[in-house]
Amino acid sequence: MTTDAGVRCSAVLLDVDGVLVTTEGAVLELWAEVCARRGRAAPGEESSTHIVGCSPEHTVRHLFPEADAAGVEEVLAIVRTLEPGLRSAPVPGAADLVRGLHAAGVPVALVTGASRERLAAVVGALGLHDEVTATVTWGETRGKPSPDPYVLAARRLGLDAADCVVVEDAPAGVTSAVTAGATCIGLAPPASAERSALEQAGAAAVVGTVLDLRVSASAPAPGTTAYAVRLGEHAYLTAGANDPAQSAPREEPS
Repeated sequence: MTTDAGVRCSAVLLDVDGVLVTTEGAVLELWAEVCARRGRAAPGEESSTHIVGCSPEHTVRHLFPEADAAGVEEVLAIVRTLEPGLRSAPVPGAADLVRGLHAAGVPVALVTGASRERLAAVVGALGLHDEVTATVTWGETRGKPSPDPYVLAARRLGLDAADCVVVEDAPAGVTSAVTAGATCIGLAPPASAERSALEQAGAAAVVGTVLDLRVSASAPAPGTTAYAVRLGEHAYLTAGANDPAQSAPREEPS
């Protein structure tokens, strides 16, 4: 099957912070604390696009442009100390979205700038250990807005990024997905600056919330196991029902 834009889709790659759990305020607080520990004022609103949805390395380069390699590592060490305690809450409908995709046989990968340890805690809290096929976390590649995280996630599913639909809530994440070659659906309130920013970054469509991405699957045709899966109003996928790992071995978050 294809998306409305004519791109073949076989898997869904999900951002985590802002898609599965809400953390934006906590992330900004974390970086304010990092700056305080380095004798800097808290980042202004103009820096938010270099913080929300971005890799820690990208944010350090923006907030501390004068830092040499040793200085960057010192700042990242502070982030590693603070990051495990980052506050988060489940996004309504997010866990059901992942379960619905899994039930329809659509492989799901989680792609995040969070540490592997924090992602494991999120996956555990949402009860999604069995539904996630692959993950990409902080430090495994160059981070967003680089395309590398989504390229790697698709590869871990045995696919090209062009075969995947990405769900993102931050311009940096949309840039990462689109540059990788994936089709990206953004999450932002209607008629908002955030929505415009996602569209400008290249999102193929923007919906208000995760609840707008309900999964529906047709019954397989006689003699086949291929489901036609609809993701909200914007993406269409094919998958073998209840076999999300058919194209790749399972990679358990740990």
